[in-house]
Amino acid sequence: NYENVNIPYDAPEPIRNIKQERHLLYFDDLDNLKVFDVAYEDLRDNKKKLQADDVYYIKDNSVVKIKLKNSN
Repeated sequence: NYENVNIPYDAPEPIRNIKQERHLLYFDDLDNLKVFDVAYEDLRDNKKKLQADDVYYIKDNSVVKIKLKNSN
């Protein structure tokens, strides 16, 4: 649970790990991500706006859109 802002060089180690490990669930459009850079190809391939039940799973250089199940 980290605010979507650039991570400064002098940030605490746990926060810097977010940027270094590139492992995150992101619930907004990729072009709004500020924590670390996403490859242009991934931005292009995922330019369609997310639906309310979608999320991006980012691990290293891999970006996967996941559809969340409604558990009603």
